[in-house]
Amino acid sequence: VMFFMLLAGINFSLHFGLIRGKFREFLKNPELRFFLCIQLVAAGIIVAMLLAAKPDAPVEETVRSGLFYTVSIGTCTGFCTVDYEQWPHICRLVLMVLMFIGACSGSTTGALKSVRLLIMLKSIGRAIKQLINPRAVMVVKLGETPLDESAVSGVAIFICVYLFTFMVASVCLIAQGLDIVTAAGSVASNMGGVGPGFGLTGPMTTYSQVPIVGKGILIVCMLMGRLEVFGVLVLFSASAWRK
Repeated sequence: VMFFMLLAGINFSLHFGLIRGKFREFLKNPELRFFLCIQLVAAGIIVAMLLAAKPDAPVEETVRSGLFYTVSIGTCTGFCTVDYEQWPHICRLVLMVLMFIGACSGSTTGALKSVRLLIMLKSIGRAIKQLINPRAVMVVKLGETPLDESAVSGVAIFICVYLFTFMVASVCLIAQGLDIVTAAGSVASNMGGVGPGFGLTGPMTTYSQVPIVGKGILIVCMLMGRLEVFGVLVLFSASAWRK
């Protein structure tokens, strides 16, 4: 199941290229490498923390649970096997970060997508280098492909709007009487299209305890996450309706 969840989290165009025999392009794809690195690091942290917190637990079961949830949450699949609410705080924090990142673009997953985070990190690195060398002309590249400044700024804007939407929706849920862990976890999960959240909406519970207004807010979060935010925001633009 983990293998097929990972396949679903990879760009479908890469699958098509792999079928056509483009193995080198598949293995050298920067987004795929970045996504797999995120999965390995997250799984390593979770498994290490679980083994440290429960030294008497069966090692095989602990490792399997950590790997399964890393892939399940990281690919926005949302399958649950154990109650991760009983895990150490750092493990739950890693899972929540995975809810924001998601997997590759052009896949079945939601959230920000790994490629956007990769571009953002590269642009931050460029900004730091330009502070050291103000006269240097630097271009953000994705692999060997240089990116237009409009593409880089578009990624930055999308991430800012995504995070702003998350904060506003979380505050609205807190105003409905939910605790901050449940509110933030529910919004992050619904915007990423994951499913299980944290607190009252954890893996062993449902969203039945969320107030009616809160459910309406989460419906909007699911739509905005799946349509990548701007697909919903454009509905509130008068110029879009005039056309």
